[in-house]
Amino acid sequence: MAAQAWRRLLRQQGKMPWELRQADFEAHAAWMEGKGYARTTIANALGYMASFYRWCDERQIDPEGEAGFNPAAEARRPKIQRYAGAKLL
Repeated sequence: MAAQAWRRLLRQQGKMPWELRQADFEAHAAWMEGKGYARTTIANALGYMASFYRWCDERQIDPEGEAGFNPAAEARRPKIQRYAGAKLL
């Protein structure tokens, strides 16, 4: 799922991960919503991406990179109502 989310983001935005900014993630989330993706899918995708940046920062994958760089962390996620769409027994 995470690899799919990254492919979808990079294809839709046309940028490399280190070029992306918070606005790019928010635009991607809006694009996904417009395409009919579930809000939980959108929120999960943003979470995968924020986790990736955090993992890279913790391990100093790019020593030249800005410490704490995580443009996905502050991106607005869609509001999710618990049990929305659940069918009662």
